Amino acid sequence: MILLFEFGAYRVMCKHVQKKGNTYYYRRRVPEDVRTIYKNLGKGKVHQLFFSLKTADKAEAARRADVQTRRLDALWQAHREGRKDGADPQISLAVL
Repeated sequence: MILLFEFGAYRVMCKHVQKKGNTYYYRRRVPEDVRTIYKNLGKGKVHQLFFSLKTADKAEAARRADVQTRRLDALWQAHREGRKDGADPQISLAVL
């Protein structure tokens, strides 16, 4: 989690973002009930996702992390509801 903005008592933090060297990365635990998505794709048992956001800018990393968080939330919700129309796991993982 990184600190984006601080002013007095106000703090804005960004979840799922980690800085490694000069680059920001996205790190998020995969909920147990959706791990079968990754097992079915031959990835084995995946407990967390970790990939580069391909930026050294903190604000841009926060924007990209928000996009990925929303995409993963939609994918996982569709999987929980048994829908195939919301997101295709193979396409979503190919993007990563």
